[in-house]
Amino acid sequence: MVGASSKNEANDRNAGSTIVSTYVTISAIPARTAMTASAARRSYRVPAAVRRCFDGEAPIALAHHRARKRLFRLRSPLTCGSTSGRPLPGRGVFLGGTAFWFVARTFVDDRTFGDALGQAVAGEVDLESALTLFRGSSRPERAARLFGAAAGVRDRVLGRTLELSAHIHMVTRCELSASCKYCSLSSTIPSVSDERSPLALREALQGIRYALRRGVRSIVLVGGTDPDGSDEQVRTLVERVREVTDLPLGIDVGPSLSAATVRWLVREKVRPIYCSMETINEKAFADAKPGDDLWARLAFMELVERSGGRLGNIAMNGLGSADDLLETILASRRFPHTTHLHISTFHPVPGTPWERRREGALPVSLRALAIARLAFPNLELGLAEVGVENPGDLASVHSQLLAGAGNTLAAVLVYKRMRVDNVDRIREQAAAAGFDISAAPAPVRGAIDPR
Repeated sequence: MVGASSKNEANDRNAGSTIVSTYVTISAIPARTAMTASAARRSYRVPAAVRRCFDGEAPIALAHHRARKRLFRLRSPLTCGSTSGRPLPGRGVFLGGTAFWFVARTFVDDRTFGDALGQAVAGEVDLESALTLFRGSSRPERAARLFGAAAGVRDRVLGRTLELSAHIHMVTRCELSASCKYCSLSSTIPSVSDERSPLALREALQGIRYALRRGVRSIVLVGGTDPDGSDEQVRTLVERVREVTDLPLGIDVGPSLSAATVRWLVREKVRPIYCSMETINEKAFADAKPGDDLWARLAFMELVERSGGRLGNIAMNGLGSADDLLETILASRRFPHTTHLHISTFHPVPGTPWERRREGALPVSLRALAIARLAFPNLELGLAEVGVENPGDLASVHSQLLAGAGNTLAAVLVYKRMRVDNVDRIREQAAAAGFDISAAPAPVRGAIDPR
């Protein structure tokens, strides 16, 4: 049986309402049943208006992988969405302990949007309210209300003093069997793909010393995913970096590390340990990242949690739908040790399989960022700036601060053949938005490379 509530579309349009996604209750699907959306339509007589809302042939219920079950397991059989203890009966279908959601279209009036915003400011953000806020904020005046609420939460919890970080690319080589379709590594243009060539140890240390002199307060070592493991290389690099600086150090090489190395990184106070979901939509993930494994990433995130580490996560605007983006963001709540969450915006790279794909919209990323701030008041949040895929674009710095980002911004990006130094420009834009930035350069041990 399928039920959906909707208002008269003509009346809502006349009232100036905007579209929002809301849930359709689906019952009578047997537990542990695996079928496609088209099969569900045939078996359960889904009305045509709802039928159009299904996303192609996306699975309704598939493998009960341990990581997936843990990711979506709800704390109460009547608690749907991501806010624990808040019952939303009759809004989901539970298949073998797993909750799946189906989205229909309706309209959001000002009162509904205001109620959802008030609920979010009070700390109650579930998928339903997140969708309401996202769709409702497509109008500029509502977006301004959403951004103002998110910035207010950030100011109250984290304050208005920013710190700058440096990202050092690529400290390990990507060894995936097929490169991600959006990544410059998949480009057929050598000058583009070579931009992500791995750094030698000496080059990485030179980049770190340069960043320290520019006043950054944390370092993130970024590398490619190697299914066979990068343990020895990562351990050696961390030890050498510790000879140069005691600043907070993070690592982002995906699920390339053993449990023993993860525990070693935790003892060495390397945090966060990133492992990006990108999208929780399995179909979209497989299409964009044919050589990668979403469930291996989720299992690795569980490993970091069990080891007592701190997690970093990235969700990409441009993989799947906007609804998928919000669901991916809220899925971070299943990993309580998450401390950093970033939203990247897809930009087509010349020579890649996705060079002609439409780029992600920055306003979508900003609205999702604001909702993330309301859902996660204590996290370090921001837009993920990637210098190779999106060179020199700093238009988002001021905007993301106004939307609730903070309080760490990536200011120095080091690559094999270039260094992107945005320190001065970020300081200017942050000052214009009324923020202070920690200015004292960090001490550097060892010889300083004059370059």
